[in-house]
This record gives sequence, C-alpha cells and structure tokens, in this order.
Amino acid sequence: MTGKASLKVSGDKVSGWIGPSEADPIPVDGSVKGSHVTLRTHPQEGRTVAFAQCDLTLNGDRMTGRIDTDKGTIEFVRVPSK
Repeated sequence: MTGKASLKVSGDKVSGWIGPSEADPIPVDGSVKGSHVTLRTHPQEGRTVAFAQCDLTLNGDRMTGRIDTDKGTIEFVRVPSK
C-alpha cells in the first residue's frame, strides 16, 4: 500500500496529515525525541486508517517502524517539495 503524508516539526511536536492522497487526508500528530518519531492518526467518522499509532526511527530521508496492527512495518520516504 502506498500513500502520501505531509509532516511539520515544531520543537518536539509533529503535526500534519497522512492518507491515500492529498485530496483524502487524515490528521496526525505526534512527537520527536532524537531519532525516534511517534505518530498518531485522528480519522474522521466513517473513515478507517492503516494504524492508530506508529513508532518510527529517523534515518536520513527515511523513517521506518512498526505500526500497531498486524499489518507489519511502515516506511516513510522523504520526497523533496516541488
């Protein structure tokens, strides 16, 4: 499964969205501590998400980690803004 995300870091707080596309976003928030990132989703009524929370490790332009379901791992790859 692939999707898109837009994340912003301010201090140790993360905010933004994740979803199948920019036109179908689900709000997220979380925190950053060193190279560890935690994201939590906030789906709207009637929507489902791939995870409620995931814990990631930042390494260069990639964040990789486990999600809180039986779906396994997730990877975020940074793509430069156009």
